[in-house]
Amino acid sequence: MAIGRHSPRRSSSRAWIRKLALTGALLGALPGALPVSAGPLHDSGAGPGAADGLDALTRAVAEVDELVADAHFRTALAVAEKTRTWARDIPSSPEVREVRAQLDVLLATTQVALGRPRAARASLARAVQVWPLLSLDERTTSPRVVSLFRELRASAVAERHSR
Repeated sequence: MAIGRHSPRRSSSRAWIRKLALTGALLGALPGALPVSAGPLHDSGAGPGAADGLDALTRAVAEVDELVADAHFRTALAVAEKTRTWARDIPSSPEVREVRAQLDVLLATTQVALGRPRAARASLARAVQVWPLLSLDERTTSPRVVSLFRELRASAVAERHSR
């Protein structure tokens, strides 16, 4: 699986307003929005099925991806962190782990952009741990993220050989 932006795109003003409303709802910042302690999985009060959780996680990751593509890194960071919090409750499956890895790569991308290399390293390490087959699309991923990813891979390989 390669992760990265496939086609950069800019949003119109109306699209940005819709994104802002959705982001505000995810963060609990707008009237009638989800409470800060809840996420999309907790609306009904009953535990979601794995498919519902995966769908909600996939939508949230797509939102973060759009925010990153539009260089709204602080908002993307807030949404990604909030998503990571509620996504812990989703039953694990290969598909869920893959989407969680995508979220962690996007989180690392925002952290690199905001000058937080230690946090980015931890996010990428988590992505590799969750999805060991992870690869990045070097044409569409930030060179700093790719470089950090290569360092993590090299150290993981060296650690395996030393055992």
